[in-house]
Amino acid sequence: DPNSPVALPYSTRTLPYSAYHAGTRGDIRTVGMAGATVGLGDTFAAASDNPAGLAMTMNVGDTHASGNQIKDRNLQQSANALTSAGFGLALQPSQWALSVGSINTWGEGQFFNISGQPSPVHLDQYTREYHLGVARRWDDYGLAVGAQLRVGVLHQSLGLDPNEFANPEVSASSLGATFGFLYRLPKGPWPRGLLIGGALNTPMRYV
Repeated sequence: DPNSPVALPYSTRTLPYSAYHAGTRGDIRTVGMAGATVGLGDTFAAASDNPAGLAMTMNVGDTHASGNQIKDRNLQQSANALTSAGFGLALQPSQWALSVGSINTWGEGQFFNISGQPSPVHLDQYTREYHLGVARRWDDYGLAVGAQLRVGVLHQSLGLDPNEFANPEVSASSLGATFGFLYRLPKGPWPRGLLIGGALNTPMRYV
């Protein structure tokens, strides 16, 4: 049975794993663009990739509520999907813009067999990230810059109960940030309103 518990290979993660894969998370617009929002960033979800878009391309405001499920065999059995949900608000009252919200991810884990333990145990990780972003636009230069602060809390549980929230858990926290810019090209042979964007995203390390 490919979905039966497997032997727990190690007590702590020692193998490298990159979260950048074909699975795109966010709202309908972000998923529909396959995550290509660094040069746009006009929703709360896209602001995580380039917060400068809050001041350059967003129109008045954005409310956000979304849920995604991803099956990643590189991480765990495909029968155990990873689930994420996001809630947020973004406003652009003037040349300044602000975004606030949270993105929660859970379901990283599955049942494992542990030597000496008669019943399979359930390992799970639940992550909650709080995002706060701010951006500023300068119309005379066709330029916008933005920054977003991310505060993360990780809960890891291990126990016999299939409900991960009922098992003993440990917690860790992390800080991260994203810095971005958008530049609107002046009139030329290219399409009107063409934007060039870039962003730097710092990693989140939970301790």
